[in-house]
Amino acid sequence: MPHGTDAPTPRRTSAEEVPLRLSGVSYTVAGRLLLDEAELSARRGTSTVVTGSSGSGKSTLLACVMGLAAPDSGSIRVAGREITRMRRREMAAVRSRDIGMVFQDGELLPELTPVDNVALAGLLAGLGAEEAVQRARALLADLDVTTAAESTGELSGGEHQRTAVARALITEPSLLLADEPTGALDPDNRDKVADLLFALPAQRGCALVVVTHDRDLSERSDHLFHLRGGRLSEVGR
Repeated sequence: MPHGTDAPTPRRTSAEEVPLRLSGVSYTVAGRLLLDEAELSARRGTSTVVTGSSGSGKSTLLACVMGLAAPDSGSIRVAGREITRMRRREMAAVRSRDIGMVFQDGELLPELTPVDNVALAGLLAGLGAEEAVQRARALLADLDVTTAAESTGELSGGEHQRTAVARALITEPSLLLADEPTGALDPDNRDKVADLLFALPAQRGCALVVVTHDRDLSERSDHLFHLRGGRLSEVGR
């Protein structure tokens, strides 16, 4: 290669480009079919929203993707790896490395500082202490969250949820999941968090999958699905 010529950027494999792929996923609980041969793919750089009534199975769908619930049948591939038959330790490694999760209430530890809450996720994923803290501080600064707070209880609702987003991003996951991420926020903070979330696929090169009742979020997505009676159907634009 001639001196000074940039090396070509390695092309991602299909598995790397599509960090989430569900094929024929069915899940039954207490005799009720919540997922009926669900099909869904999420590509890097894109956002996908799944809507549905309360109790329709949206959170169950995410639980299956995270390996917290085992489907009756079908295939779930995360970052190219089939997770439905993984052992618990293998699945924990996939969750910590390849999946970022944002919950409705953030699920932060109130006794810890924002920096410590975010860094802890990095430590659990195997980052060194110094690197975890450095990444945590950088992410919080990027997301406009103060790093001086002595506990997460000092944060506003919007800062609290942005801290939860930072925690989900610390391992640079290929797949970012969010369960009603704006459900507990006032309208102003809801819009700010929504702006942040839906900018992440382009900024970070991840795939974003959100389950929500929030109509505004569904209108922001690249792909929209509706879950009803166990059937997951893409809604045309």
